[in-house]
Amino acid sequence: SYPLHLGVTEAGDGVEGRIKSAVGMAPLLLEGLGDTLRVSLTEAPENELPVARNLCELFPKPVELPYSPFQDLAWDPFNFQWRKPGSLKIISPEPPDPELDLTPDRIHSRTVSFEAWEKDPGLLRSGNNFLFLEGDQQGIQELKYSLNRFCKEEKKAPVLYKTVHQTADPELFMMQLAGELGFFLIDGAVDAIWVDNPMLETRQINEILLKILQAAGARITQTEYIACPSCGRTQFDILSRLKEIREATSHLPGLKIGVMGCIVNGPGEMADAHYGYVGAGPGKVSLYKGKTEVRKGLPEEEALQALIQLMKQEGDWIDP
Repeated sequence: SYPLHLGVTEAGDGVEGRIKSAVGMAPLLLEGLGDTLRVSLTEAPENELPVARNLCELFPKPVELPYSPFQDLAWDPFNFQWRKPGSLKIISPEPPDPELDLTPDRIHSRTVSFEAWEKDPGLLRSGNNFLFLEGDQQGIQELKYSLNRFCKEEKKAPVLYKTVHQTADPELFMMQLAGELGFFLIDGAVDAIWVDNPMLETRQINEILLKILQAAGARITQTEYIACPSCGRTQFDILSRLKEIREATSHLPGLKIGVMGCIVNGPGEMADAHYGYVGAGPGKVSLYKGKTEVRKGLPEEEALQALIQLMKQEGDWIDP
């Protein structure tokens, strides 16, 4: 009988903050969960409401679902674990192979539709084949229900999810895609993704897609920033400082940096970050390495260079 409130607290700013909000909350809304929500961005507070409205409009709660979100699942909804399929190198080798044929015809020749698999499960046991799921916003819950049935029976065959959009607005497309892919990625149920949108350039799509994969923890290619919204306890210019820190450290993929407004919530909320930049009073900042405070009460004008120096001492700095 209690309402359930949704939020992603340390989402950060800009594109990353909006994508994290969509990846975190849209899957719950699509499962019929949540009664209120709050978007928290490290920006002016008035920027948060349009993002929240977009989430509510793009991902309305279903009247009913074809399954229970917590029963008879192929994955554990409370403890995250990726599926461990084989043969993913066909589509995404590391490093990329210039000789690899990634044309649509080549990829399609390796795919098996869900309908074909239901008629003949042996189709996926003949080598390097993928289950091919083509999604759309309207039937996404039913598609996940089908995927759940597949994952319970087929432990090794990888799943390729294809989605086609016609959205010309990059921000709206970003929110749509982040929520849709998050619906599958947060359960570790999809192994490869194919996105088409003829309204945008391939470069734009790839940039958005990499940020979505980063937010879901599926593929880490960028520096991660954990940043809280400004509030009454924040006594330094967190918006400007986050921008400065991002500009100075965005070339360090895989590193997590927490930029937190106050000593009350900061150390706990950025506990899994490699480094922390935490408000310690009016115009003052403390620096953390992991959970350990290593510099206390620095003037905020000096804190960025001190953070870079700390990274150099710890062996985590690379010159741009």
